[in-house]
Amino acid sequence: KNPGDKIKISLIRDNKPIELYVVLMEKQSTEIVNKVNPAVLDELGATFKEIPNDLKNKLRLKSGLQINELKEGLLSNAGIKKGFIITQVDKKPVHSVEELSGLLENKEGGVLIEGVYPNGMRAYYGFGL
Repeated sequence: KNPGDKIKISLIRDNKPIELYVVLMEKQSTEIVNKVNPAVLDELGATFKEIPNDLKNKLRLKSGLQINELKEGLLSNAGIKKGFIITQVDKKPVHSVEELSGLLENKEGGVLIEGVYPNGMRAYYGFGL
């Protein structure tokens, strides 16, 4: 594995198995090497931005990505609208564009997107890859 690679680790906490994803970094550096597959984002048909802090606090969110721009692609075809905040993909939390890209990069079959709109309405969308 190389710096910037995302790997899955399994551990037991409070006698419960947990799976986490971590991004490898060089020992001497604290800078994360960003790995985004542009083809994946192109297929989704969206650009993303961090959730503004006031909205994050209002909705009590710990993570997520807000859709900044939406064009023809998988997300709009599934019925997702601009402004939607993706909080989970296949029950895994999304914290960054890199993480979203990594979760979808080699995915085949169905995908479940969970999230919330700025007005507080929760929504779930599914589509195939």
